[in-house]
Amino acid sequence: MLKFIKSLSPFIVVNQAETAYRQLLGMNRVKLDPGFRLRIPVFHQVDRVDMRERSIYFTELNGFTSDNVPVSVSGTLFYKVTDAEKACFSVSNYVNAIASVGESTSRAIIGRFAYDKIISQRNEINTELVKLIDTSIDEWGVSCNRFEITEFKPQNKDVAKHLEKQMEAERSRRENELNTQAKIRSAEGERDALKLKSDAEFYQVKLEADSKAYSVEKNANALAKQVEMLKKAFPNLNDTQISDFLLETERQKNLNAIAFNNKNAVYFVDPKNMYPMQRHITMDKQQ
Repeated sequence: MLKFIKSLSPFIVVNQAETAYRQLLGMNRVKLDPGFRLRIPVFHQVDRVDMRERSIYFTELNGFTSDNVPVSVSGTLFYKVTDAEKACFSVSNYVNAIASVGESTSRAIIGRFAYDKIISQRNEINTELVKLIDTSIDEWGVSCNRFEITEFKPQNKDVAKHLEKQMEAERSRRENELNTQAKIRSAEGERDALKLKSDAEFYQVKLEADSKAYSVEKNANALAKQVEMLKKAFPNLNDTQISDFLLETERQKNLNAIAFNNKNAVYFVDPKNMYPMQRHITMDKQQ
């Protein structure tokens, strides 16, 4: 009764978030902005459009994945009217039309993906749904803002048990692969460590050999200079006498080191082998 009285009222109120269109016997439509408006009952028809973002909830849509798994999907579609005139006059009931497009598109998108991928990559599927739905309803002056899959499951318990066993086997396979890869990486790490250790030891030996070779070369050069200087200082001495002198000099250094050594040790020196070079030098001076 109240609804009948309102339909005969010459006044209507267009809400702030609405856009309305008034027609006179199906012609001469006029856009009504929010506020208090007049109309002639029976002659005027008023269509209202809610310009706020609204949602449609889809409950248990049945479908098949790309690997032929029967599933049930529930989700929410969020839409908003962008062109009120198109929403009113390009389709008879834009809300029902959006719901139909959402259901058919959801089944189509679910059929493109495998069961495991739908579970692990819902964001990607939601994005695909928004693109396709928005393209389909754009001609009605409506845009699809987002789509959220709220529930995704097999249609019956037998399928769920079968999938659970399949997923358990897949998890075991992946775990074995990860363990095998870990062992391989561990073996490669040990091999690289041994190689680095071997390279380090080889480099150390090479450095020591180079150091010894350098030391020998320097000592040989120094000895050659000493021999040359002795030859200039004592031209009458032969090579054997010069060698004896150098050996005697080195012996004196060692004896001096022994004399000042703090360790309690006793050394025996053969007097016959001492000072051979000094006798040669003394005899050379007397001659």
